[in-house]
Amino acid sequence: MSRIARLFLCIVPLSLLSIPVHATDGVVLINQATVLASGGFPYTITQPGSYRLSGDLVATAGADAIDINASNVTLDLNGFAIIGPASVPQKNAVSTNTDTPIYGVSVRNGNIFNFFTAIYLGNCSVCSVQQVLISGCYDGINVQGSAAFISGNVIGITETGIRAPYSSTVSGNTVFGNLANQGGLAVGIYAQCPVNLLGNTALNNFLGNIVQVGSGCNLANNLAP
Repeated sequence: MSRIARLFLCIVPLSLLSIPVHATDGVVLINQATVLASGGFPYTITQPGSYRLSGDLVATAGADAIDINASNVTLDLNGFAIIGPASVPQKNAVSTNTDTPIYGVSVRNGNIFNFFTAIYLGNCSVCSVQQVLISGCYDGINVQGSAAFISGNVIGITETGIRAPYSSTVSGNTVFGNLANQGGLAVGIYAQCPVNLLGNTALNNFLGNIVQVGSGCNLANNLAP
């Protein structure tokens, strides 16, 4: 092998550290190493597309784990966990951290522990959260926008499980044991009607299992005594 060829092989791996890592299907992969290589937490998504965890994330104190600042983003946690510092849970695991209205954000399929809010989708319309296990957070899922789809999540030992905006569908979630640890809302599902509330299980939540604000909510097949 020539000297130039050997030099090329040494340089190329270093250059790859400065660009996103993609799976063969074009999905951007996120793990602890890629986050640190990009400058640390929060890992900020600024372009539409598909993103997937390829390992657990352990966030640093005082920072969100992942900020989403673009519409049409799918974040697949891929069965991995986003873990916050239990002693200082003052930030969010996944957050839409922008004043500009966004839409079409989807977060799914993983675990989140020890944050202020596990998933905060502020100013986010037609957004979805599906099949996420959440524990040890102040808020579980908080969507502020309209027409959310929140389905198949399990949320426990938080303060408020799900906050759903108007014109949303909340279905097949399990929300339990939410307590007034910090003097807050402490309910299982907080719905800004009209909201479809279908087939949810909400048990042992301190100030109410399903709380409706306004009128026009549709409830069917919920277990929420």
